[in-house]
Amino acid sequence: NALANKINDSRALITKAIQDLRDLSKSINTDNVIDSGIASAVEYALELIRKTGEYRIEYNVSGREYRLQDQQELILFRIVQEALHNTIKHAKATQINVDINFGPAEFALSVADNGMGLHQTEKRNDKMRAGSGLKNMENRAKMINGTFTFTSTGKGTRILITLPIETTI
Repeated sequence: NALANKINDSRALITKAIQDLRDLSKSINTDNVIDSGIASAVEYALELIRKTGEYRIEYNVSGREYRLQDQQELILFRIVQEALHNTIKHAKATQINVDINFGPAEFALSVADNGMGLHQTEKRNDKMRAGSGLKNMENRAKMINGTFTFTSTGKGTRILITLPIETTI
């Protein structure tokens, strides 16, 4: 059956994408994130996902790049990893957009997809995995004095983390 084969092939590709993301988590250690900076570390993560051929990736960096504190960059990268993992595993998305803005007053990072979104009850139920993953990202953002915003509709999901620039000095 051609349809069954296509479904199995799609599952195999998605499984490969998830494994690639796990490999990325292991391969990019603390030193690499700290050495290369958040923008380069995110670019590398997106390149691995792009190579699966399953997602259109848009990556934009605006503003004059500066470095954040090592701990901030590492935690931001872990949040991005979690968001990308959720997109690959749950969203049924075809597009991933990541934007980083090195603004003069604040640093902003967003990860968005065009997937099916997260149902409102799932967002509010901490017992569900999706809820705990979101709570984990929010708690990580708070650890570095950041603000975490999550929006989800039937047309996708977006997380936004902002840091006031004075916390990076």
